[in-house]
Amino acid sequence: MTKELEKSLEVLRRQKPYLHEAYGVNAIGVFGSFARGKQDQRRKRSDIDIMVELDERAHVGFFKFFELEEYLRRRLRRKVDLVTKDAIKPATEKNIFKDMIYV
Repeated sequence: MTKELEKSLEVLRRQKPYLHEAYGVNAIGVFGSFARGKQDQRRKRSDIDIMVELDERAHVGFFKFFELEEYLRRRLRRKVDLVTKDAIKPATEKNIFKDMIYV
């Protein structure tokens, strides 16, 4: 696990109670090249892929979802590609979940 990944996971851990309260985030995980420690070394600040599972009762719409993505970007100080667990297609599910690091 890279130091950048450890730092990012710690930020997410600290933010988890707020994310649940403000956005209805029940679960959060990091996946993709950042989780594997294989981010593009040519790019100084590789993006981070994050999956969230949202509470249905939170009614997170389009604008609130992008507000969440922006909030995470500011906290992590890097570009965030945010997806919901429900949006992950069955064809890619296996690859995504094998790398997933839950917070």
